[in-house]
Amino acid sequence: MTELITEPVSGGVAAWDREKNAVLTNFHETPRENFAFRMKCINAIGGGDSAIGKLIALRHWLVHEVEFVSQETGEVVKTFRTVLVDADGTAVAFVSDGVADGIRHVYSEFGTETLDPPLMVKVEQRQTAKKRRVYKLIVVAESELEAAPAAAPAKKGKK
Repeated sequence: MTELITEPVSGGVAAWDREKNAVLTNFHETPRENFAFRMKCINAIGGGDSAIGKLIALRHWLVHEVEFVSQETGEVVKTFRTVLVDADGTAVAFVSDGVADGIRHVYSEFGTETLDPPLMVKVEQRQTAKKRRVYKLIVVAESELEAAPAAAPAKKGKK
């Protein structure tokens, strides 16, 4: 049985009890409230590639452990799957220790509170020396948002 943790955990992500198959989240609804939406988030399949480098108005998040078989070694590897939910309710999922680590930092600052107003974040893709893709969750400072150039207006085509 999966334990849903919505209260602060001493030690944060590193303290999750892997034996209990715990899920750490900032959803605070009672079990019957918003159940379909929470299940949509839990069952979100990928979508992360389309969100790389784009601003996400992060409101909710969910992190849980998953296992997969490494293509390199054939061994079972445990890592974290993180679902990021924006202010519009769009959920994107990443299987990435780097994204989970970013949520650990968000968690250490805000606990399991719903992020209202949303926190602006983006996921960056980086390449290791061994040519492996890794992801990192970056919190975007308000000063960076204000300094970003405004999008150019769309050009009208000739008729």
